[in-house]
Amino acid sequence: MSKLESKSLYNLLKNNDLLPKSVQETLNRLSFVQYHLTELLPGDLQIHCRAINLQGDRLVLAVDSPAWKYQLRFLLPELTRNLQKACQIPIAKIHIIVDPTATAPLPRTPTKRKLSARSQSLIQQAAQGVQDERLRQALIRLARKSRT
Repeated sequence: MSKLESKSLYNLLKNNDLLPKSVQETLNRLSFVQYHLTELLPGDLQIHCRAINLQGDRLVLAVDSPAWKYQLRFLLPELTRNLQKACQIPIAKIHIIVDPTATAPLPRTPTKRKLSARSQSLIQQAAQGVQDERLRQALIRLARKSRT
């Protein structure tokens, strides 16, 4: 059985012959702008801001919270100039919208879970009743590691 892979909408559509050329060109231009946008933004803002539309000389950016919109507004004059230079695209106005779904959520840091004293005791009791030596040793290690 083949493994399913996650692909962005851009990757699915970029070489699709069924799409009009204008849509493909817009996708390519937007991807190009997004690349340079990520390069130009400060580290914290990079993962919270996406270029979502480019029509004529108007660029629309989406951020995932009002706080990031507020910070981005202070960077607009410099960002506009730098994007024009980097992309060679005339950008007269950048519009910012707040869309919590526009950016991928941050990966959660896994928390180390601890077994309760009761669970540790049950695992040790189970280990004593197991005939298979390897399984018994694994259960004992599990109960010991959980104490630390």
